[in-house]
Amino acid sequence: MAARHVLYVDHHLLSAGAKKDLRRANVIVRHSLNDCASVLIWDTLRRRLPARAISLASYGAMTDPPGSGRLTREVFLRTSWNLGGYEGHLLALALSSHKCTTRLREAMVTRLASLQLPHQISPVRRLADHQATVMLKIQKQLYDRVQVKGRVAIAPSGQLALGTSAELLLGFPEVVATVVHGKAKTPSWMRVSVRGTDECNQHLGKLLRGISRTVGGSGGGHMLAAGAMVPSSQLKRFLNLFVSNIGD
Repeated sequence: MAARHVLYVDHHLLSAGAKKDLRRANVIVRHSLNDCASVLIWDTLRRRLPARAISLASYGAMTDPPGSGRLTREVFLRTSWNLGGYEGHLLALALSSHKCTTRLREAMVTRLASLQLPHQISPVRRLADHQATVMLKIQKQLYDRVQVKGRVAIAPSGQLALGTSAELLLGFPEVVATVVHGKAKTPSWMRVSVRGTDECNQHLGKLLRGISRTVGGSGGGHMLAAGAMVPSSQLKRFLNLFVSNIGD
């Protein structure tokens, strides 16, 4: 049976042309660079959801940039900042653990759908504690092999997701942006993840989109969190362009 409606929800850069094409195909588009997908989904469906479902939106708003939009502010004002932060980060750590199997994820989703809090779901705290321990260990490894150019810290990826590793590097002294790179499934390509602070004075998603295209790749993302795929042979050039744009 064909679906009556298709809903597209996104908080990444999306061109006006792409939006127009989606709407021409009768797709319902919810897009914002200022509110994360969790918040957009909650707002779209809020009249059909129990009042407490706003907590699910708060978990996403706490852990997934961006967080400056009007709807995000509404979610924060209607929920407990401390409780939402605790539950959201506990859940994010658990889900990012390599020990979180598909079966565990499905069980967690079922219990979240019944509006149980993450800390009430038995494997969540255990997985989160394990992941926090792993992250601290890998942060030390990243610091040991980091290369600093200008105000940018650069390191090869470790066992964690590239984005998580890039976030851990932001604690390195006197840097305002970080780059973590690793091999893609195809050896001729590299995956790159970047994170930044407000001192970057750059929209990293827009910056990566431009730089990656210059070297024959593709990329994009948020204001302070972005990613790209670049040809392996062009990685050094990509890194030099990124550092020069961030400045000394």
